[in-house]
Amino acid sequence: MTRPAVQGAHSQRLLQTFANDAAGEQYLKFATEGVEMPAGSVMAKESFGIDDGNGRIGPLFLTTNLEEGASPDTDDWRYAAVTGSGGTMGISQSFCHDCQVQWEAQDMMAYPIEEVRISN
Repeated sequence: MTRPAVQGAHSQRLLQTFANDAAGEQYLKFATEGVEMPAGSVMAKESFGIDDGNGRIGPLFLTTNLEEGASPDTDDWRYAAVTGSGGTMGISQSFCHDCQVQWEAQDMMAYPIEEVRISN
């Protein structure tokens, strides 16, 4: 069964999450406390939707962990997104961060639900 990886802020989209080399080792632990992602970690979430049985490409969501102190208002994370057609989305850093902060113990990262996680 396929389901949204994280329900809520990304609507009922299906998400596929990718982590760069800097992020991969820590992210794939799916730890729920004491997580500290290294600077340079980049997460990309492809999103897809289904309307009337037809698939559609959604936005690509990007998060980058910056050097300590680079963006205190967002706990040193930068948020960006690209539309499904390739255009830049204007997003508010505070809007994204205000949602991500609910996973503060996980260094602002929401994980896919367990049923759809890749295991090592």
